[in-house]
Amino acid sequence: MVDENVENVDFPQSWDDLKAYDDGLLADVPDMVQAEDFSPAQTAMFTVTSTRLDARLDALRKLGFFNGRRPKGKPDDEVNDGVAVQLAEFVGYADTWFESIAVDVDAYHAWVKGRDVVSLFVIFTTLERFYGEQLGKSSGSKKRSKTAE
Repeated sequence: MVDENVENVDFPQSWDDLKAYDDGLLADVPDMVQAEDFSPAQTAMFTVTSTRLDARLDALRKLGFFNGRRPKGKPDDEVNDGVAVQLAEFVGYADTWFESIAVDVDAYHAWVKGRDVVSLFVIFTTLERFYGEQLGKSSGSKKRSKTAE
């Protein structure tokens, strides 16, 4: 059975679209270096960070974070501790990366300051997907994104 009330939402393909995505979740995101402007070192570090983030996502899946199916035989405290550690590591790795590509580091610090780990997880997951998709485009299909650079 198909739910006819479900709306398909395309994932943003430009910086401006990203700011308007998901009810403005990233409306006030400070400017960051865009994927098409990454140096080889930034591309390499994005790959390392993305790999680390993917490992945390896999661990969270195995802990039932996304579907509520907890692993059999593990006490709730152990699962909850595991989820907390994976979320914290995800946010820590992502924060270090996104801070490194912020155009204005002070604006970035002000933007992330005081947010809870779950909110940061959602924000960083969205940003990581955006950058992964933008970086994966071929040179001929790239669309320049506007920033304050």
